[in-house]
Amino acid sequence: MVMELLAPAGSYDVFKIAINLGADAVYLAGQNFGARAYAENFTTEEIEKSVEYAHLTMLKFL
Repeated sequence: MVMELLAPAGSYDVFKIAINLGADAVYLAGQNFGARAYAENFTTEEIEKSVEYAHLTMLKFL
């Protein structure tokens, strides 16, 4: 069994930090939906930037 580190990201800055610190996968939510009610959450543009960055780093995007 392979273990992976899944990190929550409440903002784009935290998303990039999680990737740079070695997370295998990151989960996030948009402003209109998400279980993390007190997080800053992502705008549509930030989600698009995050997907592009995740593809560049081969990160799993959840």
